[in-house]
Amino acid sequence: MNSSDETPLPLFERFRDAHITNLIELMDDVMTSMGDLDRSLETAVAISKEFTYLQSIWGAFYDPTRMEQEIEKAEEQQQPAQSDQPDTSTTSFQFEGRMSDIKS
Repeated sequence: MNSSDETPLPLFERFRDAHITNLIELMDDVMTSMGDLDRSLETAVAISKEFTYLQSIWGAFYDPTRMEQEIEKAEEQQQPAQSDQPDTSTTSFQFEGRMSDIKS
């Protein structure tokens, strides 16, 4: 036997090789996990696109902000308009009534 062929590696080199092998295995696991995460994100994006389509369809039937605006408009139309100028519609009607009394 030739002793030069079977010389054991120094302790440092054995630990180094073991750590490098361990790091390679861990990096492979990380790459596999990154691939799984990428596929999961692609699935989530595809599902969110489907929900965007459904949201647009639902928005055509139900829009809470638009409904609130319509309710506010209806309330404003029911309440008389208040302004700085006095309401002369009843005054002018009474005045016209008096004028017609005077003319006849």
